[in-house]
Amino acid sequence: MLKKLILIQTALLTVLLTASCGFISELWAPADVVKDQQGGGGSSSSSPGGSSGPTVYVAGYIDNGGTYQALYWKDGVSNTLSPGVFSKANSIVLSGSNILISGYNTISPYACYWYNGDTPTNLNNSPNGSEAYSINIYNGIVYSAGYTNDGGLNKIATYWSNTTLYNLNAGVNSQANSVFVCDGTIFTAGHTNNSYACYWSNNTRFDLSGGANSGANSIYVSGGVVYTGGYTNDGVVPHACYWTNANPVPVNLSGGQRSAVNSLMVSGGTVYSCGFIRPLSPTIACYWIGTTMYILGGLTNSEAKSITVDNGTVYVAGYYSNTTDHTYHACYWKNGVLVDLGGDGINDWYATGVVVK
Repeated sequence: MLKKLILIQTALLTVLLTASCGFISELWAPADVVKDQQGGGGSSSSSPGGSSGPTVYVAGYIDNGGTYQALYWKDGVSNTLSPGVFSKANSIVLSGSNILISGYNTISPYACYWYNGDTPTNLNNSPNGSEAYSINIYNGIVYSAGYTNDGGLNKIATYWSNTTLYNLNAGVNSQANSVFVCDGTIFTAGHTNNSYACYWSNNTRFDLSGGANSGANSIYVSGGVVYTGGYTNDGVVPHACYWTNANPVPVNLSGGQRSAVNSLMVSGGTVYSCGFIRPLSPTIACYWIGTTMYILGGLTNSEAKSITVDNGTVYVAGYYSNTTDHTYHACYWKNGVLVDLGGDGINDWYATGVVVK
């Protein structure tokens, strides 16, 4: 009986440890936590997933000639964040029924996150500027990653735990683009002051083998392996790739073309990533399952900014150039099928993050 009880306890501990590392953690986090990343507004051309599918949440912003307006969509219906205020939404996560979105605005000032669209929570910022590119939540604590500026207006890679600021050891002109929390360890990805791709485990930096002008845009931990998506640089153009741990040989996804990974996650042991390729022109949105590439954007300028997977269905958020009104439209693709989130024919609309529940 005692042996059976020990086996049951061991199995439960294994489930708990597995659940504690990832975007969905009902046992260790307040509820399911799904990660990020670019947004627009308007109405969807179809119901995201329909009545039988999950609810699709997308974050993004409108660019009115350099003046930004943050917003998000819930099943294709747009919701403005901080109306009338210069603002930008970069990343979105869910915690139970709560929606958290990171970005910046001129009320806070600068780096902030919104909780259910309410007044933005001011992060502990540099007076010279800051921005939060990514958001995650673990055990009720909100983690954000981005940069602050020093007195000389140089970017400093930063993450926040709730509103407490922590500078990462990467020097000036560094940046953190993504944050993921696993078993209480804070993983961030970005680049150093020398524009070399890297990731941090808490405050310990691991340099990645990408060459000068490389970068890490997304990070995910699964099965004890740290996956970092971004791009290497051969001295001429960037090449999409991902790294496992700090392996000196990245997995090349580029096929020899100018490209980059913007977002990455792991589901069922398979790596899903998205970004762009640019054989010549235009820039084309795409995603990869493992190392197999799927084109999304057709012949118009487009880019994929965020990816998530739900029950085998792949959701990718980004934007494309509408050939009718000649502006960028925010959108997402569901298993490669375009869902247009709209545009106004005047301004450019971008989607930066997608989660589903």
